[in-house]
Amino acid sequence: MSAKAARKMVSETRPSLLGREKSVPVTDYAVRVGTAIAPMRRLWGTPEDTYLILGPSRASKSTWLDNVVFDAPGPVVHTSSKVKDHLATADLRATIGPVLLFNPDNVGGVTGTLAWSPVHGCESRKVAIRRAGYLLYGARRGGAESGSESYFTSNANEVLRALLHAAALAGLGMVEVQRWANDVNNHEAVQLLRQHNADESWVKTLIARQSVADATRDGIYSTLATALSWMSDPDMAAAVTPDPTAQRFDAAQFLRSRGTLYLVGEAQESGAGVAPLFT
Repeated sequence: MSAKAARKMVSETRPSLLGREKSVPVTDYAVRVGTAIAPMRRLWGTPEDTYLILGPSRASKSTWLDNVVFDAPGPVVHTSSKVKDHLATADLRATIGPVLLFNPDNVGGVTGTLAWSPVHGCESRKVAIRRAGYLLYGARRGGAESGSESYFTSNANEVLRALLHAAALAGLGMVEVQRWANDVNNHEAVQLLRQHNADESWVKTLIARQSVADATRDGIYSTLATALSWMSDPDMAAAVTPDPTAQRFDAAQFLRSRGTLYLVGEAQESGAGVAPLFT
């Protein structure tokens, strides 16, 4: 579409600009797509559109994306398997707002500047439920799960959310969560849940999952161990073990500050490596 057409959609795509859309740069409400050949004119899209870039190697796909990142008027979350994409745009984005790099695999030998724990926020049971689901979903091996796999995943979810909740209530982290998950006879999480007056149904569910028949219990905890296997990598473990004296990542503040967050992870098979952290 033309810039004029994109401007007419401001009431839907950038309502905060309504009434002053003619006085701000086009890139405040539109995305630069490229140039049409016939007729020769510049093409634009809106922030609500989804863009698919197809082309052979060295066809400037990354350059197009870099320009979109440069032009973005607000906060940016940039995912990539190549750290050079971060290096190409970080300096300019730093003139707009804070720049953070989450690179748990140390791709390109570049150390991340952000450490974030999946335990953060799990004082809330709703957050713990979502977080456990994401970690387990990211660890799946692709394709539809069999009936038994689905059963073990469902039960592992109930265990993992309880472990995350216990760790959050006690001010602990992923190191403790992994330790509990790798030892079916460890009942520390149950004790912590009770000490912090957690919902009794969660306590009972965790006890029940730890008390089922050996074969069933082994299936549940094997599924759980797979979902947290990335914690065995010291670099990844460090990425989810922030300095307790450091300020936690605040998503709301990040959005207000027009910051840029780069999420970098190597392309891997489903269920491998950092996949659970990027789900």
